[in-house]
Amino acid sequence: KYLDFKKGMRENQGSTVTTAITEQLIQVEKDLRAAEDEMIDFQKQNNIGFLEAEGNSAAAYVVRLNQQHAQLKTEYDLLSLLDLDQNLDRAQGKTDTQSPPNPQASDDKPPGMAFSDVGPEADYLKAKQALQLLKAERETLSKDLRPKHPKIIKLNDEITKQEKLIDLYRQDTVEKLDTRRKSIGKQMENLEGSIKEWDAKALDLAQRLAQFNRIKSKAERLKLLYDRLTNSLKDVNVSQSVDSGDQVSIMEMASGPISVRPGLLKSLLIGLGIGALAG
Repeated sequence: KYLDFKKGMRENQGSTVTTAITEQLIQVEKDLRAAEDEMIDFQKQNNIGFLEAEGNSAAAYVVRLNQQHAQLKTEYDLLSLLDLDQNLDRAQGKTDTQSPPNPQASDDKPPGMAFSDVGPEADYLKAKQALQLLKAERETLSKDLRPKHPKIIKLNDEITKQEKLIDLYRQDTVEKLDTRRKSIGKQMENLEGSIKEWDAKALDLAQRLAQFNRIKSKAERLKLLYDRLTNSLKDVNVSQSVDSGDQVSIMEMASGPISVRPGLLKSLLIGLGIGALAG
C-alpha cells in the first residue's frame, strides 16, 4: 500500500508539471505561428533585399547631398564676405593649384568659382597688371624727367585711361560675381529640397527594415522558447517512465517505548524487597 501511495504522489506531481508546461507550450506555439505569419505577410508586401540595398543607397546619397550643400554654402559665404580682388585672387589660386581633370572625381570637386582667362574678370586683372606697369615706368622716368615732359604727360594720359577701363571691368566683374552668388543660392535651395525628399525616403526605408527586424527577432525568441519547453516536457516524461526505486520514509511520529520482556515488573519488586531486608 505504501508503494502504491508513493507512486500515486509522484504521478500527481508529474501530471501537474506536465499540464503546466503543455499549456504554456500551446500558447507559445500559437504566438510563434502568429509571428511567423506576420513576418511572411510583411515579406509579401516588402522586398527585404530591396529595402536593405535602397536604404544604404539613399543614406549614402543624402550624405553626398549634404556635402555638396556645405561646399556651396562655403562658396556663397566667401562671395558675400570677400571683396572683388580677394575673390579673384582666391579663384586664381585654385586654378594654379588645380590637378589634371579627372572625370570620375568631378562630382566631388568643390563648386568654387574657377578662374577664367576670358571674360570680365580676366580683362579686369589684365588691366590692373597693365596699370602697374605704366605706373612703374612713370616712376622710373620721373627720376630723370620733369613732370611736364611729353613722355611723362603721355604716361599720365595712358594711366588715366587704364584706370577708367579698370572701373568698367570692375563693374562687369562685380556683376558676374553677384550673378554667380545668386546662382549658388538657387542651387542651395534646390539641394535643400532634394535633401528633405531623400531624408524622408531614407527614413521610411530604415523604419520598414527596422520593423521587419523586430518581427524577425520576436519570431526567433519564440522559437527558442518553444524548443526549451519541448525539451522540458520530454525530460518530465522521461523522469516519470524511469523507476529509480523507492526509499521508505517515516509516515507518523514514533509512540512511547513498551517492554516486551516477560516478568520484568515482578523481578523488580523482588529485588527491592531483598534489598530492604538486607539493609
